[in-house]
Amino acid sequence: MDIVFSFDSEDFLTPEAADAERWWAEALASRGVRGCFQIVGELLRTLKRQGRQDVVDAYRNHEIGYHSNYHSVPPSVPERVEGKSFGEAVELVLRAEAPGLLELVETFGRPPVTYCPPGDSWTPATLVAMALLGVKAFCNTPVVKTVPAPYWYCGSLVFNYDLGFEAFYGKSDQEFKDGFDAAVEAVRGQGGRHLVLYTHPTRLVTARFWDAIFFKGKTPPPDERPPAPLRDAAEIAGLKDCVGRWLDWLLSRSDLRPTTFAALQARHSRNRMELQTLMDRAGLEAGEEGRLVDHVADAEPYISGDEFGKFSYKWPLYKEGFVGAGIVEQARRLAWTSAPAEGPI
Repeated sequence: MDIVFSFDSEDFLTPEAADAERWWAEALASRGVRGCFQIVGELLRTLKRQGRQDVVDAYRNHEIGYHSNYHSVPPSVPERVEGKSFGEAVELVLRAEAPGLLELVETFGRPPVTYCPPGDSWTPATLVAMALLGVKAFCNTPVVKTVPAPYWYCGSLVFNYDLGFEAFYGKSDQEFKDGFDAAVEAVRGQGGRHLVLYTHPTRLVTARFWDAIFFKGKTPPPDERPPAPLRDAAEIAGLKDCVGRWLDWLLSRSDLRPTTFAALQARHSRNRMELQTLMDRAGLEAGEEGRLVDHVADAEPYISGDEFGKFSYKWPLYKEGFVGAGIVEQARRLAWTSAPAEGPI
């Protein structure tokens, strides 16, 4: 079983969160493992303003992913694009997200491998926009729960997150081991061959999520956005000891192979359904990406439109009553872009 370590690096309000980012990056690097850090554009800008070059340099040892420009600051991308045509939605996402992605490229000298949406705030237009910007893999949100990842959709190779480290904070080593083994069996039961372990580095030091102040679409002004409350020093030290033991246990197992999203993407190089392939099949030229939603393929899609139509938005940051029915309908109509991810094992 291949395992990927993925990190949602997002807390730009809590200064101590930067120490947690560095701790995780160094904990993996010292064990000879590359993780994938999904970095928010505003976090990277904040680290630079605060003179935290040590954290930026720690990231360089790892794979870089993109986690949006401003993460939880309302309005979310789904709320922005609901009611828009697909072409308008793609353009809106490009304008909103290109600055954050450019920040990562300028800092690390390479494009991000993946795009990880904040919460479940994905849209089909987001995947197409990311593909236009050169990001060809999508991870985290289970868009479809009945098909083992990875699979192709909207020009991206889609991966799910499987098990979170912080779900076991405060629990025993045995509970972590049992939870991990159960996750492995669940992935294998679906026919999957890799598992993604993830965490939010900030939760190593904070008592709650940093972005609770934005729940239900609240938008406090920048000078009224407090940092998240911190755990006490003894609890933080204990969590670091636990995580160290869990990492050592995982890496001692001969049946587990640490890998990266880039390696998995290369492995599934056959049967590509990248954006240019979709455009060619739909007979569209550059600039006509918005018309993908109107294409009707001859063959049955790999994943039916009904499966995409089951998606519902649940992230607590949405305003009361947000449903995103128009976005879900676009997702259903783009079922023809789905395809199995194939490649040598």
